[in-house]
Amino acid sequence: MPDHIQVVQDESTPLLQNSQSCNRSERNGHSPGNTEQNGVKTVKSITPTPLPLRALGVIMLLRAATPFAFHIIFPFVNQMILEVGIVDDPEEVGFYSGLVESTFAFLSLVTVMPASYLADIVGRKPIILWGTFAMGISTASFGMSKSFLAMVLTRCIGGAAGSVWVATKTVIGEYTDSTNQVKAFQYLTIAFRASQMLAYPLGGFLVHPERRFSFSIFRSRFWIENPFVLPCFFAAATATVSVILGYFFLDETLRSKRQKSIGIQQEGTEADVNTSGGVSLKEILTPQIVGLLLNNVGISQVATILPQAIAPAVSTSLFAYSIKSQIFGGHLIWVMNKDMRPSLNPAASGVIDD
Repeated sequence: MPDHIQVVQDESTPLLQNSQSCNRSERNGHSPGNTEQNGVKTVKSITPTPLPLRALGVIMLLRAATPFAFHIIFPFVNQMILEVGIVDDPEEVGFYSGLVESTFAFLSLVTVMPASYLADIVGRKPIILWGTFAMGISTASFGMSKSFLAMVLTRCIGGAAGSVWVATKTVIGEYTDSTNQVKAFQYLTIAFRASQMLAYPLGGFLVHPERRFSFSIFRSRFWIENPFVLPCFFAAATATVSVILGYFFLDETLRSKRQKSIGIQQEGTEADVNTSGGVSLKEILTPQIVGLLLNNVGISQVATILPQAIAPAVSTSLFAYSIKSQIFGGHLIWVMNKDMRPSLNPAASGVIDD
């Protein structure tokens, strides 16, 4: 009988079989990284694979572009709705600003699965780059909007194009291995939170540059007629720079498209999976796969994006209604948040996701 038996696993192999055998071996004092000689146990440490820092930095910029474009309008959207003339009564601003803020997240929720499917067909790199560029253009157009319809349409386009952020996680997974994936995914969260942290102050600071800055360029008619365009231009420029860097320094990681670019040299043996074509969405979405997505991926992503899609419209509408009807002295949202804080606050419930 051979000393070592190679176990070949495929999609039909029970997932718990390996873990049970590993647990038995650990109870017996054996593990894949441990050896015992002359009664002395030696523990072998696995050296983590170095992170691809250049590609990781570019992916972080591309990941940060979407939340930056999403949050940068929050400080000034109420003032923009008033100054553009969409409403005359300040008490009605909340409803319209909530709709404008929600459309971006709602379209991202609707298009995140099609974007993932296209990334498996066209390639990760073109989907990420074109989507991020289109999102930047729509954000710049939002700053020049003069009607409520234009504001909603530009945010819808930005949300639909910005859903390509989901492919950045796939790229990270394909750039890394089991020894450094956890560390690499942490950087995506850092990029997301850093973009949020910068978007709010910059969005409020860059509005009305003709009043805030003394440069003569901001005295022109364009900046006077478009006082909210500068923060949107800044977000668009950030997205454009990340796209340019991605074009030159990001490799295609999809196996079927890798031969057409400089590809990533991977070590070790991998299963040869053909993703070049011939597989339809119906064939992929089997009942088992759909159940896995809903239980492990779909619910978590929906739980993350759905509140962003509906919360602004609901909260601002309730706030405006409470002021107009004098419910709880106009502080209905504060009272609800105080009573429901454990369920509404991710930090309090211990669930924080990007």
